[in-house]
Amino acid sequence: MAAEGGEELSGNGELEESSAMEASEVPAPPPVEMAEMSEENGGAATAPEAPVGPDPSSFTMPPAAEDEEGELPADFERLWKAAHDNPQDFTSWTDLLQYCEQESHITASRRALVAFLARYPLCYGYWKKFADLERRAGYNNKAEEVCVEGLQAIPLSVDLWIHYINLLLGTLDMNLPESPARIRSVFEDAVAAAGLDFHSDRLWDLYVEWEKEQGNMKNAAAVLDRVLKVPTQLYNTHYDKFKEHLNSHEPKDVLSPEEYEELRALCRQSQKAERAEQAQEEEEERPPGEEEPATPEGTDTEELMQKIREQVLVRRDKVYQDNEGEVRKRWHFEDAIKRPYFHVKSLDRLQLRAWHSYLDWEIAQLNKDTRDPSQDPNQATTEGSEVTAPPQEVSEDAEVAIDDHRVRILFERCLIACALYEEFWTRISRKSATNFSPVVNTLFYYHGSRAVSCVVFVGSLAATASPQENRFQWSR
Repeated sequence: MAAEGGEELSGNGELEESSAMEASEVPAPPPVEMAEMSEENGGAATAPEAPVGPDPSSFTMPPAAEDEEGELPADFERLWKAAHDNPQDFTSWTDLLQYCEQESHITASRRALVAFLARYPLCYGYWKKFADLERRAGYNNKAEEVCVEGLQAIPLSVDLWIHYINLLLGTLDMNLPESPARIRSVFEDAVAAAGLDFHSDRLWDLYVEWEKEQGNMKNAAAVLDRVLKVPTQLYNTHYDKFKEHLNSHEPKDVLSPEEYEELRALCRQSQKAERAEQAQEEEEERPPGEEEPATPEGTDTEELMQKIREQVLVRRDKVYQDNEGEVRKRWHFEDAIKRPYFHVKSLDRLQLRAWHSYLDWEIAQLNKDTRDPSQDPNQATTEGSEVTAPPQEVSEDAEVAIDDHRVRILFERCLIACALYEEFWTRISRKSATNFSPVVNTLFYYHGSRAVSCVVFVGSLAATASPQENRFQWSR
């Protein structure tokens, strides 16, 4: 569908942008020299035709209902036929969608969007348009259904998660006790699905601000604590927000009870030792017969609160430095990817090379981390995290699963941006089918005709692999 003012839309249904944000908002990369990307997979490639998706009649979007209008607009059948006669022609579909939007005909728009999204489910902008269509018509429940269906197709879409959350924030009665719990549950689903994306900062920020609006300062701090461990584009701004949050409230109002009591006891002990030393010096200088002034016991002074804040930041600074190291490793690769979302336009050779190089590097890290006998097992990361966790006992199998998760997320991102290129389907087909995440399974479903050889190959792997072989077997 066309945007207002006649601006050209991208293949996602969004206005074409040079980047996800203005250049002034993007921080400079960490100040170290980056390694050059590998060029071993940098051969030229041509974009194949768009995939033939599943039969639109099998799509589960809302069917015709009693609220739909009767007669279709005059040119609908002509444009509908043109799109279905040549379903690989993306322009025919956008012409149909634009016409339905201009006519403001809900029945025509629904039918066109259902058929279009059955073939191009990765175009997150059109899921947003579909949800907005239902909401404007007053069908909030259908708008939610559209968002849920879209997120099943593309759960790594930060934009679609934010759209869904904003829809709920605008339609739920927040005076009902179950509404905040539902919003928080959706936030948790969102960060679990898309929170590790390098460009997920807006999602994390929205979560933090919502918790603040609810008056849950501890929850807001806990979310900030989590994102401090995730390598993202705006990683440094999250640390700034944590420090601001900490300095704007009493430590007991933002820290967990366990951490607060631990730091309080440590700081009081330190403060007591300092006072004892100071008292001894004062005793030597005090005039004979003058008693030591009484010090109230159990009183938390502002000085003590400041010491607690300092200790909190000492701990978080270590986490921040570790996370910056993870960002530093990935910055060059992320900076080389200019189109991290799906689009029907061809990707040039440099973009395909960038994805291959990034995958090569992440796979090499997996192999290095799992095969290096000198690696400290206490340096393993926690599931869903990208940085060093506090020392804990972690089995070797847990380390493998954690590192596999890093590679899996990158492959999922790659398959969205490069869904029309069989070379990437071939790479992931070497992984056992039983280990596919829901994202990859969805991509295989929607793009099965392009990846049919991969599906057959992976299916045979799953049938013949032994339990020992039933692990990630990444293609190099």
